[in-house]
Amino acid sequence: MKLYFRLTILTFLMLATANLPVASPSNEKAIRMSLQKYFNLLRTGRYGELYDTLPSAFQKQSTREEVAESLSRIGEFLKLGRMEIGRIEVRSIEQQGDFAVAATTIFGQLTRPITLNNREIRQGRISSQQYLIRENGTWKIASANERTLRGFMKDHPEVATLFPQTRTRLELLSDGKWIRMPGSR
Repeated sequence: MKLYFRLTILTFLMLATANLPVASPSNEKAIRMSLQKYFNLLRTGRYGELYDTLPSAFQKQSTREEVAESLSRIGEFLKLGRMEIGRIEVRSIEQQGDFAVAATTIFGQLTRPITLNNREIRQGRISSQQYLIRENGTWKIASANERTLRGFMKDHPEVATLFPQTRTRLELLSDGKWIRMPGSR
């Protein structure tokens, strides 16, 4: 009886986890490399080069200069330090291609410290969900800014069903604890 119970539980667990969206090791490595390349370009202020990391559909709608101007605004708020990449999920949609989502957190120093509760705060972080699409064997960042993400979701509404959007969180480090930035969603 105990063996039958264990086999039933094991079978249930195998079936329950069979359809979980997980990245294969090769996909995960390629996605991490694409995200890291994007972040390194962003961190070093090479905004024009970021254009090449975006999906071709967005490149047709925007110029390199427009993208550079939009992304340079991040540097007005935060001097980027490092990025952590969390869970990655990959899904294929028949006749549309491969899509992925990755949880990322970018840490940095505020360019203008904020005083909150009589304390000067200098560190911040941005936690967001990055959407990617594979084009010609390369993972492209479809969520570089609000405009790219809106266009991507408009072109691929089923991706929002596969990977429900989470809100971007802006947080500040105060007394060793991360708190939501006042005025952010």
